[in-house]
Amino acid sequence: MLVWQGLPTTLALEWSPAARATKYRVQVAHDAQFVDRVDDQWTEGTSARVALVDQRSVQVRVIAFDERGLQSRPSKVASVDLVGVGEGVGEGGFVTHLPPRPLSVTVPPGLGLKVDGAPATPPVVLAVGRHQLDFVDDGGAVASTVKVVVRPRPPALRVERGRLTATFEDEVPKELPPMVGGVALVRQSALVWTSAAPEKGAVVVEWLGLPLVRAERGR
Repeated sequence: MLVWQGLPTTLALEWSPAARATKYRVQVAHDAQFVDRVDDQWTEGTSARVALVDQRSVQVRVIAFDERGLQSRPSKVASVDLVGVGEGVGEGGFVTHLPPRPLSVTVPPGLGLKVDGAPATPPVVLAVGRHQLDFVDDGGAVASTVKVVVRPRPPALRVERGRLTATFEDEVPKELPPMVGGVALVRQSALVWTSAAPEKGAVVVEWLGLPLVRAERGR
């Protein structure tokens, strides 16, 4: 199973070497008859990379050839399903999502979805924080896992009497506080966080290393 990241999404393939094989033919198609082919390439190694053109599942098979050009029977066909989560996986292998809109999730036929261990049906609405999406088969086995970070919308900033107040539209978990200059803000209520205000220079509010808002201070 592969997570669809939009164009281009690349499928990395590896297989065990065949006796006396000097080259391999790798075929990837949308159908079991390998008529609607996505790729048909040759390689002397035991790995290949295939650029996928859409989010449909694909079938994969490998044919070995010896030094005389005689071919083996095709390998057992492997089926690869593609799942879609948000706008695709970003840096660090995480999907980053912004509330309040639901997170778009595409579940291939025959699979179910769990969010943070609980069964869910797309579309899913996630609170600010870190989440884990598991795609499970009929037996409950996890076929693929996607990590999601739901970040808060930029807060409104106010500096008054040496205090910085950040008022959010979304509740930020206590255990994942926003930061200014590497120092955690203090939670005053579900949406309001405060800290001592920098004496000069820019104020940048970050959350999990993601800049949320920047404000300039007078010198």
